[in-house]
Amino acid sequence: MFPPLKATIAFLLALHLDLRSEEHKQCSVGYEVMYEIARNERHPKRPVGYPFLISLNQPKDSAVLEEHKAMFLDKRTLDCKNKETCIVIADALIKSGIKNIDLGGFQFHYLSHPEKDLNVYFDLNASYAKACRFLEALAAKHGWGWETIGRYHSATPPHNKKYYSQIIERVQKQSGADDVQ
Repeated sequence: MFPPLKATIAFLLALHLDLRSEEHKQCSVGYEVMYEIARNERHPKRPVGYPFLISLNQPKDSAVLEEHKAMFLDKRTLDCKNKETCIVIADALIKSGIKNIDLGGFQFHYLSHPEKDLNVYFDLNASYAKACRFLEALAAKHGWGWETIGRYHSATPPHNKKYYSQIIERVQKQSGADDVQ
């Protein structure tokens, strides 16, 4: 008998995430919300919270990474296997002018969330803290609600609604509730 899928995924996330870290302790956003954000941002071929991802938002940009084609999981996402390799590749992309990229386990859009220290994107504890601060800022501006959580991904209404609807659907399935407010 296999353990429940949610428990397995939570265990995999915990392998990368130190819940005793200062970053986690200082986050006012509930772990369940952070987990669902990480779950939405994951690549289907990697566990929730897997931090060594770079996603290209313009398909043509993949031509620049021809030497790394073995790392591609699909047409737009690389698994760079470790933090050091991710930093080298992300730095090269940024220096070459390719900045429309999503980085790490929480898939931060570099143009919207630039950091000089690229380690922040590929260290799960640091990116957890960054994601938490971003959600806290969104909540301070817009109040707490599903649309605010959807703003993690996009402020554009159709993209926002699709994002938070995916989270609501999973929460309903997990809780057995028909209506999640």
